[in-house]
Amino acid sequence: MDSKEMYIKAAFEKIIPLFRESGLPIDEIEERLQIKFADIAPKWAGLCQSRISGYYPQEEHEILISNKVDNGFDAIDVLIHEVCHAIQFHLYADEVRPHGKEFKVIAEAVGLSGKMPNTYPNKELEIKIKIWEKDIGIY
Repeated sequence: MDSKEMYIKAAFEKIIPLFRESGLPIDEIEERLQIKFADIAPKWAGLCQSRISGYYPQEEHEILISNKVDNGFDAIDVLIHEVCHAIQFHLYADEVRPHGKEFKVIAEAVGLSGKMPNTYPNKELEIKIKIWEKDIGIY
């Protein structure tokens, strides 16, 4: 496992309480969520691919973070945004728009602001991410 993968796994452990404290069902999807780095569309920093599959249908969530993300702060920010998509799929499946009002409620609950396709952390979340960055170490 390379250092970026170890970093993002540690970051995921840091953000779990953020979702719990916001009353979002992270515990229901945590075990079926995979996080990877990949070359994805140039304009995207991250991507969440969620689906229901298997003989006994189960949700699966794959979060891809662009290899072009070059620092820990942005990686954690992207991770939080993409986990919001996984939560949205868990709650609504494909019945709602990817960055619609349901996504906005989830994103704002964990501290993301701005236009929903291009969220950024509010001041409180920014402080948390900077603390997590120091705790985790080098990206």
